[in-house]
Amino acid sequence: ELEDPLILIHEKKISSINAVVKVLELAVK
Repeated sequence: ELEDPLILIHEKKISSINAVVKVLELAVK
């Protein structure tokens, strides 16, 4: 039961990081 919420939080962190990376790439271009 504890693994599922941890995975969801981890996925949210990854998705937010990916969003930041995309923004940085656009800013660099």
